[in-house]
Formats: sequence, C-alpha cells, structure tokens
Amino acid sequence: MMARFYFHVHDGTHAFLDDGGLDLPGEAAALTEARQAAWALMYDLRHEVTDWSAWAVEVTDEAGRS
Repeated sequence: MMARFYFHVHDGTHAFLDDGGLDLPGEAAALTEARQAAWALMYDLRHEVTDWSAWAVEVTDEAGRS
C-alpha cells in the first residue's frame, strides 16, 4: 500500500515546503528518498552554501506527522 510523504527542508530561518509530496510504499522508502534529496540539494547548492549544520529534511505523512 502506498502512502504520501512530504519532504520539507529548513534551517531554522528558511523553509522550503513540499506541497506535492510523493507516493511511496512506506517509511523506509521515505527515509531513502529524504537522504537522496538531501544529497542532491547539497550538491546543487555546493557553491552557495558552505555550512549545512543547521539544515534538515523533515518528512511528514498526509496528517502532518513527522
């Protein structure tokens, strides 16, 4: 059974909210997706952001639970 997960990225000051989400088979797949998204973001912004220590990817379900 598929569930919809949302991947919000924030650093305490800036937030990028995922309005669309992804249908995934479960929490393990959502965690894998979150890791891949984080690595892709870090790669894409490697010249603009040098300190990623405050950034996080928050994964929520359709009810907004982390």
